Amino acid sequence: MTLSAQPSLLPVPVRDNAHARVAVACTCAASAGVHAGLVPEHLREAPPLAVAFALSAALFALAALVIRQPSSGSWAAAGVAVLLVSTALAYVASRTTGIPVLSPAPEEADVLGLSVSALEVAAAAVAIRLLPRKETR
Repeated sequence: MTLSAQPSLLPVPVRDNAHARVAVACTCAASAGVHAGLVPEHLREAPPLAVAFALSAALFALAALVIRQPSSGSWAAAGVAVLLVSTALAYVASRTTGIPVLSPAPEEADVLGLSVSALEVAAAAVAIRLLPRKETR
């Protein structure tokens, strides 16, 4: 007697998936590294921007540690998703309209910034999938 399993066509929920948490944590850690790396070059040119990059790096490092823990709950997934999306949106704003006080004039887009922002948006989507879903009847 053989049992055959039909593959499901529905997306697999990733609510408590350790692999999803690791993927989001790795993206946060990478983003922390990129933002920390931008601090020294901006210290002389734009100190407020350097502080913003340092704060972003610290928040991403903390997010990487928190999201990795299964016990962190839905607040962590929601907070990390907001951090990821808001950082990607800040990059878009810095390249299109500029950001008052930090970088008033728009700058040219760069491959690293575009790549990191794309990863941040993708990781935000995964973090959102970690949120608990309401069951429908």
